[in-house]
Amino acid sequence: MADPVTLALARRLTIIEDDNRDPNALSPQRVELDLAEGRTVACDVGEVLGGPERPLSVVAAREKFDACWRSASGLAAEQGTTLWDAVSALDSLDDVRSLPPLAAPRR
Repeated sequence: MADPVTLALARRLTIIEDDNRDPNALSPQRVELDLAEGRTVACDVGEVLGGPERPLSVVAAREKFDACWRSASGLAAEQGTTLWDAVSALDSLDDVRSLPPLAAPRR
């Protein structure tokens, strides 16, 4: 669950759709911050981090996976390691039916 500061910030966000007709488009994006002093600070993001044009490094992808895995309840750390290893070797995996049980909470 998100911490109270993150939730408070999220409540102050407004998303404004542009004329892009592709609902799955992740880029380009523009982030604008309206500061209390009256200034607006803007940043254009041409390609999102983790997308095909700016892929995550293996280390960054593993860190992101681990953070997401830890945030889910009922999932053991060693189970996440097993899933990561299996997905990392996907091209040599004989049968993908072994993956779903690795992502499910153990009973």
